[in-house]
This record gives sequence, structure tokens and C-alpha cells, in this order.
Amino acid sequence: MADNYSGNLAGALLCGHVQQKLADKTAVIGSGGNCSYGQLRRRVSRMAGAFRARGLSSGDTVALLIEDELDLIVAWLAVLWQGGVAAILNCQLPDDHYPQYFDRIDARLTVASPTMTARLQERAGSLCRDWVSSRDLDTAAEADAVDFPAAREADDPAVILFTSGTTGRPSGLVHRHGDFVLTNRNYADRVIGLAETDIVYSPSPLFFAYGLNSVHMALYRGATAVLPTLDRSRETILQCLRRHRPSVLFAVPTVYRLLLENSRREDLASLRLCVSAGEALPQPIAAAWQQTYGHRIVDGIGTTEVLSTFISNRPDDIRTGSTGRVVPGFELRLVADNHADAADEEAGVLWVKGDTLPSSYLGDAAASAKRFRDGWFVTNDLFRRDRDGYYYYLGRSDDALKIGGQWMSPIDLENRLLEHPDIEQCVVVATADDWDLPRPCAFIVPRPGADKRDWQKELKQFCRERLPTAMYPHFVETVDDLPRTFSGKFQRFRLRDRAEQRRRDAGAMRGPTLLPREVFEELIAAGHNQVPVLRSAPLGELRATDLLRALPGDDKFLLDSTRVSQEGRYSILGSQPFLRFRAKADRYWIDGRESQGDPIAALKALHARYRGLRLPGMPLFCGGAVGFFAYEANHYFEQLPRHPNDDVELPDLFFDFIDNFIVIDHLEHTVMAVATGADYDRGLQRLDELSEVIERARAAPAQPRAPLHERLAEFSSNYAPDLYCDAIARIQEYIRSGDVYQVNLSQRLQVDYAGDGLALYEALARINPVHFASYFCFDGFQIISASPERLVRVERRRAVTRPIAGTRRKGSDEENARFIEELRTCDKENAEHAMLVDLERNDLGRVCKHGSVQIEKLMEITEYTHVIHIESEVVGQLADEVDLLDVVGATFPGGTITGVPKIRTMEVITELEPNTRGIYTGSIGYLSFAGDMDLNIVIRTVLLKQGRAYVQVGGGVVIDGEPAREYKETLNKARSQLMALAQ
Repeated sequence: MADNYSGNLAGALLCGHVQQKLADKTAVIGSGGNCSYGQLRRRVSRMAGAFRARGLSSGDTVALLIEDELDLIVAWLAVLWQGGVAAILNCQLPDDHYPQYFDRIDARLTVASPTMTARLQERAGSLCRDWVSSRDLDTAAEADAVDFPAAREADDPAVILFTSGTTGRPSGLVHRHGDFVLTNRNYADRVIGLAETDIVYSPSPLFFAYGLNSVHMALYRGATAVLPTLDRSRETILQCLRRHRPSVLFAVPTVYRLLLENSRREDLASLRLCVSAGEALPQPIAAAWQQTYGHRIVDGIGTTEVLSTFISNRPDDIRTGSTGRVVPGFELRLVADNHADAADEEAGVLWVKGDTLPSSYLGDAAASAKRFRDGWFVTNDLFRRDRDGYYYYLGRSDDALKIGGQWMSPIDLENRLLEHPDIEQCVVVATADDWDLPRPCAFIVPRPGADKRDWQKELKQFCRERLPTAMYPHFVETVDDLPRTFSGKFQRFRLRDRAEQRRRDAGAMRGPTLLPREVFEELIAAGHNQVPVLRSAPLGELRATDLLRALPGDDKFLLDSTRVSQEGRYSILGSQPFLRFRAKADRYWIDGRESQGDPIAALKALHARYRGLRLPGMPLFCGGAVGFFAYEANHYFEQLPRHPNDDVELPDLFFDFIDNFIVIDHLEHTVMAVATGADYDRGLQRLDELSEVIERARAAPAQPRAPLHERLAEFSSNYAPDLYCDAIARIQEYIRSGDVYQVNLSQRLQVDYAGDGLALYEALARINPVHFASYFCFDGFQIISASPERLVRVERRRAVTRPIAGTRRKGSDEENARFIEELRTCDKENAEHAMLVDLERNDLGRVCKHGSVQIEKLMEITEYTHVIHIESEVVGQLADEVDLLDVVGATFPGGTITGVPKIRTMEVITELEPNTRGIYTGSIGYLSFAGDMDLNIVIRTVLLKQGRAYVQVGGGVVIDGEPAREYKETLNKARSQLMALAQ
């Protein structure tokens, strides 16, 4: 066995064996020839000398773009021998994929095979500053050789590997010298028992951790490693097995399936041990392998992140259907839905901890925050553990189905379908039916020559004997092949996307339809009292404002998306609420009846009376409370001083309860009339009334659109420029004293305005199209908003926030490119944004299940009509006891428009700003009867009241902010509103 040679992995794999008289033994068999341990050491030491001559120092990264041949093994070990870090890259990628890899590894040198050198010749200079052919390096003179490996510690970086991309974009991991040694000791020695006499073969590529492990584990034991070939067809794999007669086979299930096709038992007679990993081993393959070849496959699971296999059966202890027991050196947790540890026989997401685990992905903070938590790695694989400590794979957590409160594994359905004599391959993923209930869908590859037939009907019948009804495939799609990574693993995320697209397409073809009376009555009997009925029609040339004008009554609302996309798919409008709630300080009014007490508790109780549901084809809103939280609603959630100057006098809370409304689906170009309630006939009557509104809008003369002028309205401010700059200086004093880190300071602009509020909204929507626009006209004031920013969205108990911080004005294309680069590189903007993302994480953490808060998007650049912003997205799963207003309490007002820490900054805002903020930096949106919610942050907004237009704008102040620049930035943010007011 190898010694740990000064901590350097290359020394551990080569020096000990030479000392033990293995110099003449074959170490590696590959397409470039065979190599003994002595020859391998000499070639490695010569190439290390060539690296030294090129200035390679300890810790430098070398990218390796070499096919799976002996040259790759030599180059890999030579990099480690010289003390460098080897990044082993996939040579089968499209050329335009390589920049994303090189951007993350920061290679000092690239060593490429002659083939890759020729192929990437035009790109080489942009990928790496130094590029050399592996053949040139391998001809270095013996005199230049480095005789002994560089001294390295076990914790020093050794190898960069990338994940296979089964769930999306590949991620990079830095593994240390000691990680490989531990993999050998804990897994190769103590679990599968590799021996010096073994010949070890894996068809898996060497850029894949599973393939690389097969080589270094063989070398560590003094065994012989057979390298994979570029051609991984069944015939080529069989040729390797026949020619080299390996005793140990490391393969993925796909290879075992290929070898079951027309192979002879004598072809594999040399094998003593067959190991499977990479993905779940289907039981039909395991059973057929044992019957055909007389071996039981030793199944296990590992990941590139962990490097080693961490759950495995043992050669003398294989439990059918199980992935095995924990490998020495690792700890495992199964985390249940409630984020507590799952009990035996209960499903949970697998978390793993061990000394081979790095702390993060390479250059990907957002992905790292999701998967690496307090020393644990979240695999996103769903397992159950039996009482004897054996683990059973249930599928990716994305694909497992929870039906009737019980987890069901797609693996069970896959195993059953693979028993069908005419199915060669299959993958099962999760989708949803028309009522958003989870259902399995199957993608199958029929065997060659299989007759065409109604697979859906046949496979449901085939499953009837073995599986519960809920596990019958919801739909079956035949495909010629299934998407895989270069390492052969199924890319299930691509099939999930395909299944979801199929569902969307089917829904689009059906469109939203009127609920049958009998279904309506069943839903009422089940406890709902706000069940929607709806009717749809083509949108034609109708605009949201055409419909708004046709609605009866003076008080109206419009929640509009003037920037159409999947996120901005719907516009919702209505009038004539069946109930109105408003509040000021500790008084609230329900339909004009005044009460004193806690307005939030009153609104909670009021909203809880109504129980609705969302039907297929409907937006998130399916009836509910529509309105706003003024900024001063913060007093309901925190103990804060009230501002003495409330000159505009808006309510702190204002919500209309809506049970009939109109929806525009911008993507499907349809308009829907929707009525909710418990009376089916009354609902149909209200649909008729809304349909008349739609037809009245169609018949009305089209409103002309005048050309927009570039002029801006003249305004006065509640802050003189010098006073605003003085306030910034005061905030910076607070920052220096440690009171705060950042404060959003605002000023209010005022314009005399006697125009039409809806016309003003139309102008603002044209100037600044956004996802979260809105128009309200009620109770003596109007709100015209073009907000680009969401406060929080809740959909099926999943909360999402999207902090925006970091701004530049729009200009010419050349200027915009410069501004975007400024935002990407500005320390001030990035530090401010990072603080606010942390604040949002903390806010959601107060109401979400432990460990569920994640950053899904981090510091993305988004361009709007007049400004450019940095945006992020933070998500979390709500705790069971939390309701919608608890979420508002945790997140309101948004951290991007208050500062850090939030409570102290709100105190500073009250101290320094001359007036109450009112609607500015409050939130507009809805609380749905179905328990969903969407609220924006009120910026880019005009308030009309008593002949005046109010426009409030602000910006984040940090320690190194320039007061004059901060003041100017606030006026940039007012440009679209002032332009609309001047039309």
C-alpha cells in the first residue's frame, strides 16, 4: 500500500510503489500504450520539470484538455508533482461552452492534446494566457526532471472537477490532496476491498469523478488501471473486457444494460467485482445481471461534490433494492418536509457530511448557498432508511411525488416499466394534472422492432398488477433517445421541462373553461366559499385601460403588467368591491363602520373568512383583497415613532375585497371574466354582466395615442439640494458611529396637476413598461404606479423576494455598456446590494422553514426604459403556522428602500425626512382567497390628490457615497414620472 508522501497525492500514488519493488509492474493501460509504475514516475517527473521551466509554481492552476488516454494521467500527476492544481476538463463539449469553465478556474497554463490544440486554436488566447501541447511537454529532457514531488499538505488544493450537469449548469469543485487519500482508505480499502492483484476498468470518462476515482484507487493499491476509450459503444467496451481481462468493473447502470445485450458469459469471466454508481441502479438490470453473469452488482452513490462514494452495499452484504449503508468517514441526515430529521422508514432529502467535502462551489455563491450548509451538502436526492441502516433511493426530490400525504418514488414505476418486454429504457419525472395535483409521467424508448401502439393504455394496464393507482403514468411519451450528460447520466431536468411544456401546451389548447355545476358544488361541500367560475374570449385589440373605462362605478383598480413576459403574463382589473377595509393608526373601518384595535389582526380575521381556490388557466389572483400598505403601516409590525407631519393624509391600510373581475392573459391573447362565491347561478349572472363590460369596451371608439414628448414637468421639492446633502452627511455620521450601515433617504417632488389620472397612467405605462404597474382610483385620490420591484410573492406556500439595488441611468448603447460594467465592478453598489440580499434572507428566515431560504438569482443586471438596476431573488418555504400577513410583517417595508439594519434605519428616516412617505415605499398588490399573495414595492409612482401630483424618489446612502451624486441619482429615478406629468 502507498505511503502518504509529504501529503502530495502524486507521491502517494507513485513513490511508495517504486519503493515496494513495483517499478516494472503495469500501472496504466490506455489507448496511448501501457506504462509501468517506474515508467510512469519518470514521465511524470520529466513533465513536472517542463512545468517548472515554464514558471509553474505551487498553487498555480493548470487546465487539462486531453482525451482519456495515458497523456492525461501523466499530465495530471505531473501538475500535482510540481505542486499545482489540475483542472480536468471535458474534451467533448461544444467549442462555445469552454469560456464558462475557464472563467471560473483562472488557469495559469493550459495543456491540451494535439487534437484539442488544433480545434481550439482560434479561441486559445481568449481562454488562457499560456497554452501548450501535451506532446511537447512530454519530450522534456531527463536532466530537467523533478526527482521528488513538491511538499503539500492534505488540505492543499489538488484537482478541480465539474459536475456532470444532470440538474443544469455544471458547477466546479476544488478537491484537496487528502480527499483522494481518504477516498482510498474509507471506500476502496474498507468497503469494496481493492487488491494489488486487481485490474480495474471503468468506461466512465476521467473528467467525471467516478471515472477518475477508478484510476487513482487502482494506483493507490498498486493495482493496474485500464483507461476508458472515447468510443463508449457496447462493442468497444466488450473489446476492452476481452482484451484486458479486468477483475473489477466500475460502471454506470447504462453500461450494465448495454452489456446485457447479446453478450456471452465468458466475455466477463475475469470479473470478480462489479460496482455501480452515477445514478440509481434499476432492479431489473441488477436481477438480469446476476442471472446472466452470476455476479451481484455492488450499488452505491457518490457525487462530484463529495468525491467519494458515501453510501454503498458491500460485496458480501448486498440488500436487494438498497443503495447500501453509510461509508466510513461520513455522516448522513434525512431531512423531512418539516425540516426535522426523518425517522426510519420515512422519506427525506439526503444531507451528507465528511472530510472530503469542500465548502462551496467554485465562483458560484448563489448555488453554494443552496447546497452547502454548515458543513453539510444537500444532495437533493430523496431516500428512506430502514431500521437496519440501509438506504433506499426514491428519486430526485424534484421528481418524487407526494400523493395523499405519502411520498411515492418514480423509481418504483421505472422498475416496473423496465420489466415490460418491449421497453428498452425509461425515465419517470413528476408533473401535475389539470388541478395541479402531482402525477408521474414516463418517457420511454421502445425496443427496436416493437410495434406502434397505445402505450398510455397498455402501460396503465401493465402497472395495475404491481402498483397503486396513483403511480400509473399520467402520460407516456415515446422518444428515440433520452437526454444524458457526457458521463452517461440521465438529464432529468430536461425531461421535467418537456413534461411541463406539454402540460402548458395542453392547457393552452383547452384554455380556461367554465366549471361544471357538479364540480362547483363538490368544491363548496369540501369547505370552499369562494369558488371561481369564468368565461374567456379572444382579446383582440382591447387594452386594459379600455376595459377599465368600461367598468361601472368610480372606484376602480388595475394591477397591470405593461412589460409582457411569463412573469408579467396577466393584468387584473375590477370595480365594485363587496367589502372595503381601511385603517389609520389604531382605528380601522369595515364598510365605513369604525372600530379601534389592531388593524392587522382585524384584516387577518376578515381575510380568513374566505376560502378560495385557483383553477387551471387562472392567474395567481382568484379573488381576494386588493389594495395597499402605506409606508406608515410599518408601525403595525415594529415599535417605531410616528412622523409628526402627515400632510397628505392617506390611510395606512386600504383593501377592497373583490369577487368579480376581469383578467387579460397577454401571452394567450385572451380576456377572462371571473366571478367567485358560493352561489353558482349568481356567479353565472355576474359573468354575463362582466361579458357586457367587455363587449362595451370593444364597441367604444379607440382612445388615440398622442406622441410622447421628452419634456419634464416643473416641480418643487420638500428638500432643498443643500439640505438633502446635509441629511446624507448626517447619515454618514450614523454609519461611522456604527448605528447603521446603509439608509435609503428620499425627497418628495410636487407638481400642480389637473389632468386625467387614467391618461397619466397610460403615458407612464408607455414610458416605463414594468411587471408591477398599477392604477387605483378611489376615495378621493388616485395612485399611478410603474414599479419594477416586487416586495414578496407567495405561491403555494413558497415565498419569493426580489431586491433591487444599484442604479444607473439609461443612455446610448455605448453609454449603457459602460454603465453596466460600472454596476458590475462598483464596490459601493455591490456592497450595498449584498447587504440587502442578506437582509432579505434574514427577513424570510423569520417566517420560512429552517434551511429552506435560498438565493436563486444573485446580482443580475436588468435594463428598464430609463434606468439599469442590479437585481437578485431570494426564496423560501413558509413554516406551517405562518399566514400571509405574517409574511408581510417579516418583509415590510422592503429592505431596499429602508436600509440596514431595517428598524434603526426607519427611525433615522423619520428623523431626517420632512414628511410622512405615504404610499411611497409601501406596497400595492393582493391577498388571494386561495392563500397566495403578490405585493410590489411602491416606487416610480405618482399620487394624485386635490389637484397635486406627488412623486417621491430616494437612494441608498453608504459611507463612501458622494452627496451630490446621490441627489442627482434620485432625480434620475423621477424622470419617467415627470415626463408622464408633462404630456
